[in-house]
Amino acid sequence: MAFYEARGQLHDMDDFQNTYLENNGTFLVMTDDDQMIGTGAVRRIDEETCELKRLWLLFEYHGRGLGYRMTQELLSFARQKGYRRIRLETDREAQSRAFEFYKRMGFYEIPRYSDNEDDVAMEMML
Repeated sequence: MAFYEARGQLHDMDDFQNTYLENNGTFLVMTDDDQMIGTGAVRRIDEETCELKRLWLLFEYHGRGLGYRMTQELLSFARQKGYRRIRLETDREAQSRAFEFYKRMGFYEIPRYSDNEDDVAMEMML
């Protein structure tokens, strides 16, 4: 998240209740004891499409399957809500590990759907 904070792109977190929970979405937090080690969220774009947001995990927890498990929880939530596709945006170079992770999960590149010119857009059918 520090990457997006540095770019001034965390406005959705100013009112995450409205952005996620009251927008047919969810916001999950992963902890280890009392320490927050990761998050992941889904928010509605339209009736059939949702967006994967704020998926991050502290570096020292990478490689343990935790990101995969968080993503599976979020995909399951999206399916239960009746979404047909899920989208995301990520920076191919600055977040190359995330980009490769999303490709392994089954996401594929699509034309940009927002004004964010720095990121690549990806989608997966649910």
